[in-house]
Formats: sequence, C-alpha cells, structure tokens
Amino acid sequence: MKTLGVLSQKGGVGKTTLAVHLAVLADAVLIDTDPQRSAYGWKRMREAERPVVTYQPVEKLGEILDKVRSAGAKRVIVDTAGKADGGLAEVVRLSDLVVIPTRTGFFDLNAVGQTVKLVAATGRRAVFVLTLTPAPRPEGEMSVVREAREALAVFKLPIAPVALTQRAVLQHSLNSGHAVTEFDPGGKAAAELRDLWAFLQEELDRE
Repeated sequence: MKTLGVLSQKGGVGKTTLAVHLAVLADAVLIDTDPQRSAYGWKRMREAERPVVTYQPVEKLGEILDKVRSAGAKRVIVDTAGKADGGLAEVVRLSDLVVIPTRTGFFDLNAVGQTVKLVAATGRRAVFVLTLTPAPRPEGEMSVVREAREALAVFKLPIAPVALTQRAVLQHSLNSGHAVTEFDPGGKAAAELRDLWAFLQEELDRE
C-alpha cells in the first residue's frame, strides 16, 4: 500500500479539491484529517460508492492506515488541515510521498519553506504542484507560472510538469458530488488531472 499526503501549511491553495480529484482518479481511500471535514462532506452527497472517504482525527492516522492496509487498499490519499500544527508532522512521517500544492503568488510561494523543512526533517520525498493558475496560452504557460517554477526550483524538489488551471468546472463538478473527470471527462481540467496523476503515480511507486 502506498500513501500520498496532500499537505500545505497555508490555506486557499486548492488542497482538498486536489485530494478529492486524485482519490477518484486513483480509486484510492481518502482519509480526511481536516476538522472542517470538507472531503467527507463531499462524499456524503455523492451517490457512487467509490472512492471510500473517511474522516479521522490526525492523531488516529496511523491506526486507520493499518486498518485500510489490512483491508487490502492499494492507494491512500490523506487530506490535511490548511494550517501549521503538530499533526502535520505525523502525516508526513506516514506518507510515502508528500504533495505540496501552492499557488503562484508571492505569499503562497513564501509559505512553502516551512512545509519543505517539515518534509526534510522526516526524510520523506515530496513534490510541488502548482494550483489555481491562469490558463496557458497556445505558446505555453503564462509568465507568472514560469516564474513560480523558478522560485520553487531553489528547494530542489520535483515540480509537477502540469499545473492545475483555475477553472469553474472543478467546483461545478464537486458541487454535484462528482470529480471533473466524471463531470466533464473530455474537458481540459480532466486532461490536466489525468496527466498530473500519471506523474504522481510514477513518483509514488518509485523506490
């Protein structure tokens, strides 16, 4: 079983949106450790049985991971609270790969350093994912996205080659109890997420 932790010590970066969409693509167990229970609330309005979504306080993460491993789960995604607290260190410790989502703004990029330090202290692997970005032009990514990639390069961690564009369809899909790959499977947002999951799956399975 492989565990992917979605972690940011700054709110508003699309962390739960990312975790939910990845859980659908990966058919993974999604463990919501955020007291706001946003992912768990999405599951309650969803008709489909999968993915399995459960809320668990972060203090019980190790226990629930043991249970889902015993039940035969192959993939687990852990969603976390968008704030700095002691529980995040436990999520990092129990993850095979940490995904650090961030927006392209100065304050967002400036905040990732603390998360990187947390990951480095545990020796876990991590990757950055740029989220809520402006739509690319035919000639490529917008300059603000390229500049964000340059800023993140100083941390010497992999950066997902695909950035997740800010698109209304992502929220429309969640509002209906779906992921965008179900709601609009032929759309650009779905294509971005499939490409992102392909990258993350390769990183997750790499020893």
